[in-house]
Amino acid sequence: YKRQRVEGLEDLPDKFVHRQIPWREGRRYDARQTRDFEAKLLGTGLFGSARVTPEAATNGTNAIPIRVALSERDQRTIRLGVNYSDIGLGGRIYWEHRSVFGAGERFETALSWTPVEAEWESRLTRSGFLDANQSLVLDVTATQETPDAYDSRKIKGSGMVLRDFTPKIQGGVGAGYNYSLVDQFSSQDRFAYVFFPLQVVFDYRDDRLNPLTGHQAFGRTTYNNDTLGQDSFPKSYAEGRDYHLWWDKYRVSSALRLTAGSIDGAAIESVPANERFYAGGGGSIRGYEYQQVGPKLDGTPTGGDKLLEFSAELRLQPGNRLGYVVFVDGGTVYNGLIDDDIGDSFRYGAGVGLRWFTAIGPLRADLAYPLNPDSSQVERVQFYISLGQAF
Repeated sequence: YKRQRVEGLEDLPDKFVHRQIPWREGRRYDARQTRDFEAKLLGTGLFGSARVTPEAATNGTNAIPIRVALSERDQRTIRLGVNYSDIGLGGRIYWEHRSVFGAGERFETALSWTPVEAEWESRLTRSGFLDANQSLVLDVTATQETPDAYDSRKIKGSGMVLRDFTPKIQGGVGAGYNYSLVDQFSSQDRFAYVFFPLQVVFDYRDDRLNPLTGHQAFGRTTYNNDTLGQDSFPKSYAEGRDYHLWWDKYRVSSALRLTAGSIDGAAIESVPANERFYAGGGGSIRGYEYQQVGPKLDGTPTGGDKLLEFSAELRLQPGNRLGYVVFVDGGTVYNGLIDDDIGDSFRYGAGVGLRWFTAIGPLRADLAYPLNPDSSQVERVQFYISLGQAF
């Protein structure tokens, strides 16, 4: 590598591009680095096009100049969305500024609501933080929840440094503060934790919105250190996904998901109800009512300290617009305080789905039926509508 020539910038400064360049002048040229850098620039959402190309060496040397040609997009975006599931109609308002301070700092804020939850979240991301392959993410969230299991009000703030070890592997470490008021079984408790998250992501999917091949794995563990005399505990969560294309002509593919979670180091009754694991619903085990899989006390879900779920889908997309899905979900939440037999609480659901493929991703409609419900399951058929594949 010799030097970089950046063209096409209008509002953004050159330093936004230069601080994210993954190579150093004088290093051996690697075509993969230029391709990855091009994809990284497009991934910021700031550019409609990005071309990173080598130029001919000059002056009898083998030093290769790099040309970076960019076309800037509008820096602001607003989105409105709706969804429907077993808990009712929900919506979301989202606003984004991709260069809020004039140097590529990405600011996002969103308000989402359902009949059982209202949440406001704001996030500031600065790419190229201390290193070309690192980002700093500052996040503030305020949430009010009123499901059957508990009522809670929570505010949480965090900072996290994310590092791209390769274009497919990312790790992160951070710190934050979580304060909540939780009502369960006519008792209100106050919780305050300083928490320290550690996470890693492996993403080898061919497409993020509608993957046909590849795999993805995500793992996160968070140590929650109590500041009010309650028990401290680590909470861990891991999920793996696999996608395989069986018949290219009609795009017949399979999608598999396996999820596991664990809370350790504290008795379940010492863990805030809004931090425990719950199962059931459109993003969990389809066919079952929201948070209704797992242990209950007097008919009210208690949540658990162990989570296990799986999903398997067979997908068919014979045309450009419509796709079809059959699926099976299963899983449970385990709570040793209430139920010592994990096998008795394992629930299965199955169903069919329709996908309508749009420019912003597939629109999903699923119809699910519980295969082995307990007596507390009221509705026997559940219907879900949202944007994006189930996983």
